[in-house]
Amino acid sequence: SRLDRYAEALTRAADSIAAEGEELDPRAVALLFEAGTVRGGVLGDGEGAATLYRRIFRSSNADKAILLEVCRRLDGLFVDQERRAERLDVLERRASLEPEAATRRDLRFEAATIADELGEPDRALAAYALVLGESPKHAAAHDEDVLPAPLAHEPARAQRDRLGVAVGDGFHLDELRVVVVARRLRGDREGVGLRALPARRAG
Repeated sequence: SRLDRYAEALTRAADSIAAEGEELDPRAVALLFEAGTVRGGVLGDGEGAATLYRRIFRSSNADKAILLEVCRRLDGLFVDQERRAERLDVLERRASLEPEAATRRDLRFEAATIADELGEPDRALAAYALVLGESPKHAAAHDEDVLPAPLAHEPARAQRDRLGVAVGDGFHLDELRVVVVARRLRGDREGVGLRALPARRAG
């Protein structure tokens, strides 16, 4: 179709001015974004659009406004379970760009959940820590309730049992605090915890 040929022409034009490697000239970014818009928004070719948006996502030369919109669109395209790893990358980047604090918080909670499901506790903890970093006053209020002073002196198993936290035998109290407080901020008081904190975290 005419629009398909238009999208192809835009892509070829971007390729003709693209820099070597992962970096893209800003003009190439704009052309690829337009091509992706035509592919996904007009032609209904989500996979074709995702291929173009990925190239922008991997580039450090993209305008922040364009990159944010690319992240939003990729987030919508990567909803299938088998694309959780790709979506996790997108959620982490998108959360760093969104202007609204509430949106950033929700994205980071989602990223933490996916990271946990994928067996990447470091990324899950990092996402939770960023949530707490943006809500220090709220976090402090929950912190006192979640881990009162006497609890810090209890054996690890007693801490887990009292909090109802589903983690392995090895974890660090500070990391446990991050998980529990962050989930309390979300209002999730049940099923708190990461499934795969490795034994090397014991201490």
